[in-house]
Amino acid sequence: MQRQPGPREPEDAATAESRAALDALCRFAAGYRHLAMGVGSSADGPRLRLALEEGGRRGLELSQGLHDQLLAELTQLGVKAETRAELERIWVLFVSTLDIFLQDLGRAHRLSQLFPVPAAAAGTQLVSTGVSSQGLKGWSLRLASTKAAQGAGELGQWVQQLAKLQLEMEKEVNVPPWGVEPSMGDLVSEAASLFHHYREEARARCQANPYCRSKG
Repeated sequence: MQRQPGPREPEDAATAESRAALDALCRFAAGYRHLAMGVGSSADGPRLRLALEEGGRRGLELSQGLHDQLLAELTQLGVKAETRAELERIWVLFVSTLDIFLQDLGRAHRLSQLFPVPAAAAGTQLVSTGVSSQGLKGWSLRLASTKAAQGAGELGQWVQQLAKLQLEMEKEVNVPPWGVEPSMGDLVSEAASLFHHYREEARARCQANPYCRSKG
């Protein structure tokens, strides 16, 4: 009589937390790419620049948190082989996701320098579409423009700090992508598929928002 396989063992708590943190970073990075696509378009403006600046800071926080968590687990002694293999896979996916986010952050920074927010004159926009608006109640265009101008400089700081984190990761843990067994397909395709899924999810959410609908 053939023996039936037993129930699958529950996932290690540390692995589950790391996977959830990676999932949150992928979801955030996909949404940030959608925002970065609006720089220099008719959807651009002080609010978008401020969102990009705040997004850079948030992305750094998520990346640093996942980095510290994975590093602590991977350098811990006595970790099960199965758990370590899964943590290494998450580490490689994290490296790929961080690289994608860093590219989008750098692109947003360069475009923000090429297309600076104009002076805070009422009704001034980067692209004139012929559509006028009274704006959001309680929103100050002058205040938003000032914050956006400051944010353009801060984007460069987030780029530098994330690039520094990326270099540190290469030295701290020696986990080459070709040495990690993927759960399905190859790791590059897996990371791209995960990122694409959340990007489409962010696009669907944005379609319901009149402010970002014009980004396409």
